[in-house]
Amino acid sequence: MRTALLCFFLLCPLTAPAADPDETDRTLDDSWYQDDGSRDPGGQCLDQIMVFSGKPSRCLPPGKSTAYKNCCKNASGDIYFDSSGSSVESALSSKTITATLKAAGAGVKAATTALKAGATAAEASQAGAAAAQNVMAAAFNPASLVIAVAVALIMDYLLQGCDQQSMETAMLNSSGYCVPVGSYCRKKVTGFGCVQKAESFCCFNSKLARIFHEQGRSQLKSFAGSTGFGTPEAPNCRGFTPEEFQSLDFTKIDLAGYMDELKLHSAEIINADINEKTKAFTGEPKP
Repeated sequence: MRTALLCFFLLCPLTAPAADPDETDRTLDDSWYQDDGSRDPGGQCLDQIMVFSGKPSRCLPPGKSTAYKNCCKNASGDIYFDSSGSSVESALSSKTITATLKAAGAGVKAATTALKAGATAAEASQAGAAAAQNVMAAAFNPASLVIAVAVALIMDYLLQGCDQQSMETAMLNSSGYCVPVGSYCRKKVTGFGCVQKAESFCCFNSKLARIFHEQGRSQLKSFAGSTGFGTPEAPNCRGFTPEEFQSLDFTKIDLAGYMDELKLHSAEIINADINEKTKAFTGEPKP
């Protein structure tokens, strides 16, 4: 059950068609834990602080709701990645996640509107991509690579008829930000049984947060169960309390692969920054 009154430390659906009377549809509460705790005049949290909180999320594999297309497929390569060091880079990473999730929502809304107006699937996906691009352009330099990558992915999922939650989950999961919890039957039809399954995840706002939860929960009695992440129908994606986080044995958490990737991504960030500043100095036009 979601804990009320939280203050976070280190830390967003398509309207369903009318239900068939013979269908049973099980939805997943995919909302983030809310930063809604009371604070003192200086802004200090007076309620329960949570470290590295996540959100329940799901995507739909081939089934009735997806016209038997796979909306759980991973995107090609990372969409998001952790940066090293500065708070500016961390803020940019959070900004990228927020912007792409908003863009996915805008794309789904525009595509749905276009389909209702009689557009073809291709025309609807183009409308969705344009709406997504407008959202991304408002958040980033219009020439930014992140816009092209995000819009291309959103358009790909729109062409398959995937809903917003599946898009969000696929983008986060392909970047290594999610822990799989299992699958459950999302939709049953009387006489036919399960016609649509769902893959359930706990998704976090960084790969580092995912690693701490994936390797740290087994050390704590408060995360009971075979996985420590609840059930597929009700994933437990809450953050650590400060006491739980402090009690973790960090020598048992393997960060080797994460550090290697962080160095690689840091080099990419530095090289891109150097190239951009060099072009600005020489007057070379940006691509």
